[in-house]
Amino acid sequence: MIELLYVLAGCIIGIFTGIAPGIHINTVSAVLLLFAALGDFNLVLLIVAMSVMHSFVDFVTGILLGAPDENSFLSVLPGHRMLLKGLGYKAIKLTSLGCFFGAIFALLLAPLFLVFIAKFIPLITIAIPYLLGLVLILMVHSEKNICKKLWALAVIALSGIMGLYILRNFSMGNALFPLITGFFGISNLLFSLKNNSTIPRQVIESSNYSKKMVLHGSFLSAVAGGLVALLPSIGPNEAAFILRKLLGKISTSKYLVMLGGISTSNMIFGFFVLFALGKTRTGSAAAIAQIINLQAEQIIIIALVCVFVAGIAFLATGILAKALVNGVQNLNYKALNAIVLAVLLVLVLLLSGPFGLFICAIATSIGLIPIATGTKRTNAMAFLMLPTMLFYLGL
Repeated sequence: MIELLYVLAGCIIGIFTGIAPGIHINTVSAVLLLFAALGDFNLVLLIVAMSVMHSFVDFVTGILLGAPDENSFLSVLPGHRMLLKGLGYKAIKLTSLGCFFGAIFALLLAPLFLVFIAKFIPLITIAIPYLLGLVLILMVHSEKNICKKLWALAVIALSGIMGLYILRNFSMGNALFPLITGFFGISNLLFSLKNNSTIPRQVIESSNYSKKMVLHGSFLSAVAGGLVALLPSIGPNEAAFILRKLLGKISTSKYLVMLGGISTSNMIFGFFVLFALGKTRTGSAAAIAQIINLQAEQIIIIALVCVFVAGIAFLATGILAKALVNGVQNLNYKALNAIVLAVLLVLVLLLSGPFGLFICAIATSIGLIPIATGTKRTNAMAFLMLPTMLFYLGL
């Protein structure tokens, strides 16, 4: 009974972190650790529930307000386009379907995932810097012409150099928030304010989705989520980008399903990586690692909690989406974006100090380059990828 209360509390906190712009589960996990006792499995279950719920609800804020975190920023582009066509609720529903079925497929694939880790992790560790380099090359190559390729290289160089300097000289938590907020949050909000975007009347009704499309997209996202869980600095957005390149042209609906599925499956596989290797790939797994050494019976309970929370999260996201989409379309969207912008700046100041605002300002300037040049914003993820490559190369 007590365990269930902790799980439900985690669901409530996950809804809050998902809706509130700039409040990330990593920050909340760090706060929870202040009250954690060594071996407190109940608190572990709370963190698991919060993380899975957050992976669903986070897309709501990203699509409606354009204030995503590092796991959902890519959903802003297709999701926001659908919002401006009156299909914001449908966009959120698609990511939610991906999250739910991605979670189910991740848990079904978990035994194979553990076997794969046991056999190939030494090889994967050696290959990590070369795989990251290949991804960066693909990102540049995917741009349509030489001019855009050069701009992509510029963004990769600028964000990579910035990442190297910041992450080597400041703590990870204090550095990541202003960087991500500037690259992918504030830059998008400034663009929206400049263009004075307005929200048309939204269509909120039950939509018919191709079951084959949803299941296929979710399965692929679960496979990608497992690979992402093994590769540091490659997140759900980069995995979705790679899948799109491998699959060729795919529909916006399937892309949103895949983004949702990768986000949640990556979170779940992160718990299995912690169990199998003792390594952390997510902030939630890092928090759990400081509380307990996971045993086989505990990872089974965590898997069951993930299924339970995924069901609740799917229902909760649908309810929240209807309420918030109705609310947003009746508000002054420009004023709402301005408020979100102000909240993010205050959070950067509180969490990272005045120098954090300086970091955020530079990151915002770099984040505006892809918007102005029509290149992909994923190029700015070099701020994590380049330092990781050099680390694994011993440099």
